[in-house]
Amino acid sequence: MSVPTARPLFVFGVARSGTNLLARVLDAHPAVEIALDPFMPLFRVIRNAIIANDTSAAARAGFDPDSPFHDGYQTPQGYKRLDTLLASDLSAPVDPDELPRLRAAVAARAALEASDIATRADRIAGATCRELISSALEIVETCRATASMRYVGIKEVWVLDFLPALARAFPEARFLAIERDPRAVIASLAALAAHDPSQHAHPISYLRHWRKSTVLARRFTAEASLVERFRLVRYEDLASRPGETARELADFLALPFDPVMLAPATASGVWRANSSYRDTAPGISDAPVARWRRRLPVATIRAVEFFCWPEMALAGYPCTSDCPATGSDDIAAYVASADADPGSWRSDSGDVAAEMNFEALRRDLLERRAPADIDLIRRCFLFEPTYRAAVAVRRGSVAPRSRAMS
Repeated sequence: MSVPTARPLFVFGVARSGTNLLARVLDAHPAVEIALDPFMPLFRVIRNAIIANDTSAAARAGFDPDSPFHDGYQTPQGYKRLDTLLASDLSAPVDPDELPRLRAAVAARAALEASDIATRADRIAGATCRELISSALEIVETCRATASMRYVGIKEVWVLDFLPALARAFPEARFLAIERDPRAVIASLAALAAHDPSQHAHPISYLRHWRKSTVLARRFTAEASLVERFRLVRYEDLASRPGETARELADFLALPFDPVMLAPATASGVWRANSSYRDTAPGISDAPVARWRRRLPVATIRAVEFFCWPEMALAGYPCTSDCPATGSDDIAAYVASADADPGSWRSDSGDVAAEMNFEALRRDLLERRAPADIDLIRRCFLFEPTYRAAVAVRRGSVAPRSRAMS
C-alpha cells in the first residue's frame, strides 16, 4: 500500500458548528483538497478496534460497538474509553471480516457529499487502524490529484478525540477544529430539522458533545507536541472576519493566501452562505452569528446554558443571565421534550431525571470548597485541569478566554 505524497490535513468539529464552511474555505485553495464527511464509518471501525484491543477491562466493560460516538461523561467507563482513544497510536489490528461492511458504509456515506470517494470505497484496505486511514487518504489524493496539491484532507464531525492518535500515526499531518456558540449550534440544528425532518437529532447529546469538543480543543492547544500542528478556529471569527481568518489559516499551513478562499464553491456552484436557514445569500455571511438570539425560545437558551455554562465560560461565550437555576421547570420540560423525540441517535443516559441530577452535580462540584474525588471530577468534567479552570472562572480569579485562532 502506498503512502499519500501530499501532507495529511484533518478538520474536526461538532455538526452544525461550521465544519463545512471551514472545509470549503480550505478546499478552495489550489494547494488543498478536502473530502467532506465520507469516512465516519471508518472512524467507528477504528474506535471499536482500539477499544477491543485495549488491555484495560474497564474501557471494554459494557461497550457496544454499534453505539454512536461517546461523549465521555457521567460513567467511569466513559472517560476511560476516552483515555483509551487519546492514548492510541492506531496500531490496533482490524478484523478483516469488517472490511466488506465498512466499504459499503463508506460508499453510502460518501455519496452525500463526495461521490467520487464513494465510487472508490472498495479500495479501503489495511490490517491496522493506521493502514485504514492511510488508504482513505490515498483514495482522496487519487480522486482529487492536482499538480499544485500539497495537502490531502478529510473533514469529519464528532471525532476530535482521534486527533492525538492521528498525530502519532502521521507525523506530517496538520489539524484544525472549529467551535461555535452552542446556542447557535442548537438554533442551526432546529432550523435544519424544520425543513428536513430526517436531520432531527437529540439536542442534549449535541450539547454534551459540544462540551467534550471544547474541553479537548483546549487540552490540545496546551500540548507541546501539538502546538505547531493544531489550530482551533472560532466560527464567529471566520464568519465575521473571513479575510483575516483565511490568511491565518494559510499561514498555519505555510501556504500563500489566495483570495479564492473567500469564495468557496460546491460541486453545484458557488457556496450559498453558511447557514441552515433558507434566507441566505451567496458567499460567507456573518448573519448566522447572532441569529440564535432572535430564533431560540428563552427556555431553549436557558437549557443550553444550564448544560454548558462552565465550558461556555472557558470558551468565552457569556451566558445571557446568571447561571440557570438547577432543576427549573422550563429546563426540565425542554429535556423531557428532547427525550420524547430524540431522533436517530443519542449519547446521553436516556433518563431525564438522571440528566437533570447530573447537571446539578456538576454545578454543586464547582461550588465546593473541599477537594472532590478524582473519579467524580472526571465523570463531570472529563479532566481535572478542566475542572480547576472552571472553578477559577466561576470564582472570578481567572477571566474566561478563548484559545481559538484569532
